[in-house]
Amino acid sequence: HQPTTTLSGDLNLSDLQSTPQLHAKVQIMNIPLNDWFKAYGWDATKTYQNVHLKTVIDYHYPTLEVPAFTLSFGHDSILEGAFKVLPHTSLAALEASGTLHAKNIALGTVPIKTMKTSFDAQKGLVTFEQLEALTAGIQHQGRAEIDLRTGLPQCSLVLQSDTFDLKESLGMLHEKNKISGHMQADSELWTEGNTLHAWLDNLQGHTNIKIKHGKIYGISLMPLLEQAQGAVHTISSLLLRKQPINIKALLTAEL
Repeated sequence: HQPTTTLSGDLNLSDLQSTPQLHAKVQIMNIPLNDWFKAYGWDATKTYQNVHLKTVIDYHYPTLEVPAFTLSFGHDSILEGAFKVLPHTSLAALEASGTLHAKNIALGTVPIKTMKTSFDAQKGLVTFEQLEALTAGIQHQGRAEIDLRTGLPQCSLVLQSDTFDLKESLGMLHEKNKISGHMQADSELWTEGNTLHAWLDNLQGHTNIKIKHGKIYGISLMPLLEQAQGAVHTISSLLLRKQPINIKALLTAEL
């Protein structure tokens, strides 16, 4: 049984006939977030329960300001921030700015421990500056853009990761630790689509990777060593007998 969504708080309206103003403190409990995702074609990778919103709203025509909001998902996952908006009838004409901070959320199957950024939207172009995120023990910095001015939203991302321990990070993602070392990466990615799945399917770009002191586990070298030892032994025997050696044919046969 899905919990009932409830709305509570305080509301103050004034100057309705001249310059409307509104001040509100609002709390919404048990938001049906999964139903909203499905309605807009965004299939959530996890079921969100106990979703609550606490916010303060100030409206002075024509500007809507939210000086503080907190969206909580269960006990330890939150998204909070503040923003200003000049309301328009379409996202392509949106004008807004603000800050966001998140803790213990997920993007697909990738857990995000912390994330913060500032954003600015001008006539359908949304930019995220000073983007910082901690995922699987890896600290990232960068910027992103979402272009809503065309019929199909487009997104670009420039990201740089600090040097991190490969074995430790793969362990956090529950991957088998077959590689170790210290890695640093720079990425420029681009995608488009109307849903999260489309963004992931259309993702393209390039990444530069640097690995120091790398090791790969699970590769058996014994068969290669035994074959090399056999080739060396055969060559030594032929040399001692002073017989002509066809090196190419010998190595082909042995290896």
